[in-house]
Order: sequence, then C-alpha cells, then structure tokens
Amino acid sequence: MRKHILLLCLSIWALSCTRNPAFELTVYDPMDKMCCSEFADTSSLARGETLSIQVKLRSGQAITVEGISLEDRLFDDIEVWRVGNVRSTYHYSPPASDRLYGDCFPDILYYTDFPEPLEQEATYFIEARVSRDARPGVYRPKLKFRTSAGTQTMPVPVKIYPVTLEKQSLKLVNWIFDDLRDSSIVRYSDEYFREMAEIVRLASRYGQNVWKIPEGTDRTEAPYDFSIFNRYVELFLDNAEDVELIAGNHIGGRSQSRWTDPIVSRIPDVEGYVAALYDNLCSHKMEDGRSWADIYVQHVADEPIECNIADWESLARRVKATAPLKIIEAYRTPFYNPGLIDIIVPQLDEVSWPSYTSNPQGGQSEKWFYTCMYPLWDYPNRFVELPLGKTRILHWMNFRFGFTGYLHWGLNYWAGAENPLEDLSNPASMWPGGDAMLFYRLGGRTLPSLRAAAMRDGVNDHTLLTMLARRDSTAADRICREIIENEYTCDCTPASIRKQRKEILELLAGEE
Repeated sequence: MRKHILLLCLSIWALSCTRNPAFELTVYDPMDKMCCSEFADTSSLARGETLSIQVKLRSGQAITVEGISLEDRLFDDIEVWRVGNVRSTYHYSPPASDRLYGDCFPDILYYTDFPEPLEQEATYFIEARVSRDARPGVYRPKLKFRTSAGTQTMPVPVKIYPVTLEKQSLKLVNWIFDDLRDSSIVRYSDEYFREMAEIVRLASRYGQNVWKIPEGTDRTEAPYDFSIFNRYVELFLDNAEDVELIAGNHIGGRSQSRWTDPIVSRIPDVEGYVAALYDNLCSHKMEDGRSWADIYVQHVADEPIECNIADWESLARRVKATAPLKIIEAYRTPFYNPGLIDIIVPQLDEVSWPSYTSNPQGGQSEKWFYTCMYPLWDYPNRFVELPLGKTRILHWMNFRFGFTGYLHWGLNYWAGAENPLEDLSNPASMWPGGDAMLFYRLGGRTLPSLRAAAMRDGVNDHTLLTMLARRDSTAADRICREIIENEYTCDCTPASIRKQRKEILELLAGEE
C-alpha cells in the first residue's frame, strides 16, 4: 500500500513539474525593449536578413543558465546576448511625445559566457542571420533553454520569402575614437590594434561600411608620417565586411570653443600636408587594383555655419587646389558651393532646405544626413530613451528623401560618460543618453547595443525598399510614406513597421 502511495506521489510531483516549471519564458517583440507586451507574430524575413528574438526568463529561485541555442539549419550566424540596463538622467527639452518613461533603459548587450548564474530574471536577445541558401517557406525553429532547473524549448515562427537581400547600398559611418578605456594597453601597439579590430568587426556586423580615421593619428608638420594613418586603413580593409569609403579627419576647426568663432587650419602648411597625403594614398593599391585615393574622402572642418562658412570655403579651396580629393562635411548652412563639397551632410531637421532638395543645373552633390545631440523633439534619433522603432526608421528617412548615407559622430566616445551604467547621458554637455556611443566598453570587451541592432535592421529595410523601387517606385514610395510623413511625423510602432515590411517582401516575392 505504501509503495502505491509513493508511486502516486511521484507521479503527481512529476506532473506538477511539467505544468509548473521552475522558470518561465516569455517572448517579446525585439523592437519592444521595455518588454510591455508578449509577441506571438511570425517574423517575415528575406534571405540574408537577421532574425532577432527577445525572450525574458523568470524564475522563482536561483538557477544557472547552462546554454541557449536555436535549433535549425536556416541560419549561418547565431549570437546570444544578455540584455543589460543603463541609466540616462539628462532628459532633453522639448521631449519626444513617445519618450520612454523613467531613467533606466535596456540597451547594452552582454556576451553570454555560459554557464551563467541567475537570481530571478534576465532578458536575452538572440540574433540569427538567415542563410542566403535557405529555402522559402514557413518554419518553426526551436529555441532551447538549458538550465540547472531543467530544459525548455519554444517554437519561433518565421516566414522566409523567396527574396535575397542585396548588398547594402546605403553608406553608414559612426566615427571611431581611439580610446579603449584601458590604461594597460599602449596606444598604437599591436595589442591596441587587435582591440580596435574587434570594434571594426562589430561595427561592420551592424551595417557600418564607411570608416573615419580617428582624430590626431598623423603628424601635421613636415616631415609627414602616415604610419598610424596607414595602419588604420589596413585595419579597416582587413576587418570590415565592406569598405565603401575611408574618411580623413578634419584639417581645421574653430579657433576657440565658441560656435561662432572663425574656422582655422590645424595644419601649418595645408598644401604640403595634402600633397604628401595624396601621394601616400596613391602609393597603396587594393586587391581590385584601385588605390586608397579612389575610396578616400576628406573632412575640412566640422559643421560650418553662416558666419564662418567663408573660412571653411577658403580651406576647402586650398585642399582642392592641391589634390583631387573629394570632400565630405556635416554642414549647418543652406549656402554652399557645390564645387567645393562632394558629399554634403545636413542635419535631419535641415534636409528640407531648398538648396538641399533642389537639383540645380549641372547636377547635385551627393547628400547624406546626420543626427547628433540634435534634432530633438519628435525627430527620429538614436537616444536610449526613445523607442527602438524611432532609431530603426532613420534609414527609412534616407529612402524617403533620396539620401544615400548617414553619419553620426559617436560610435565609441566612451569619454562622453565616465560610467555609462551609472549615467549614459552627459548633463554638463547636454548630451542625451546614447548620443556619445552606440557601443560600450566594459571589462576589456566591446559590447553592442539594442540600438545598434535597430540601426542594422533599418539599413536592411532601406535595402529592401531600394530593391522594390527598381521594380515599382510608386509602391516603394507609398509604403515608405506610410511610415514617414515628414522629418518629424512618423509611425514608428513595431506593428506598423512589421506591416509595411511584410508588404515590401510580398511585392518583391510577387505575392498578392
């Protein structure tokens, strides 16, 4: 009798463990970083795109996460991150109407070094790139969580369309700075460049294909020494998936720190420096036979405005008179000479100036746009207190206005926040949280962010829109306008972005 009672108790215990596991998993939309509502939709993707999955694990007891895997042969590259929170105490004004509440926001993506002890809960962000050879269809790959309290699997519905993502045409640059936040690493040593290579590979993973030489890395007095400059170019060429352009650092800047100060040269002999630089560029050949000069663009002085534009133009003329270098610049005045600037980069709130949107006789310079600590209010930007959709649609903006590139000044300006986990913003400089950095540097490792993933997905959206525009420009324009009405009126909700993306894929696949 006691034996039967024991067997009955064991059976009831086993049944209760199945129905009430020691931990539960909840899937959230990867664009919903605050995890406000569960996600049960099917992800619609082209071959070559990246599937993102966000799962929160909750446990009533301390457990150890032993591993997380995505079981399917659909994917070429799978990365599992643990989402961490950052604080941002500076809240700009006027605020965005959809600003997220509070001072603490999920953003940083930690490498997962399993096994990982877990007290009560953690959010995981899984990225999986769909193979370009994947067969179209509807799949339910299994996401498996192995823990000390048992194993759970859950299906992740995915629809792969018979569409292959083309090579990215959008040019994208976030400026790299040469500070590793590690005093034990000698600047410009072999160890230093190994760490910088990690940053380049990571930025490339998230869509960067234009690379700026960090400030102060070459001698500006004769005899000119380009050894550090050259090593950076080689670093980019060897570690980035794509190098569309190499951008040189600024030749000039404001004489003092005031916005209205004159622009002056930082180099005693501009002509001598530019001539030596150009000879150096031409002396290096790439595998395809082109020289570095063929992919090089030069910054002159950052963000000229009306009162110092004459100074900027004087410097630009000296550069152009010495060597056939293309010039790129973040530009803050509608008055510009198209003969002096090859890639003009207005701020997002200035892209509708007639001088930027018109097409004068003789053609128009290539134009990008940029964001930084501005624009504020309801404009899309990549601040940590904004919804991820508002970061993602930055590149819908590129398509909407016919711009071909995007620039941001802060990939890794880690000096912009003494401790980004304590405060990612910089109230003294009025920098909103996230303006100074898209990546983090902690414990000797460079870490990406949810915002970087949103930027990458926005770049892929741009590519799909561009592909559709070649087939049906009216449809592509209509779909984009469903998201972007103007520079500051946008529907960046996850549901809307998913709906419009699905229509793009269906039109590309020839589905009704």
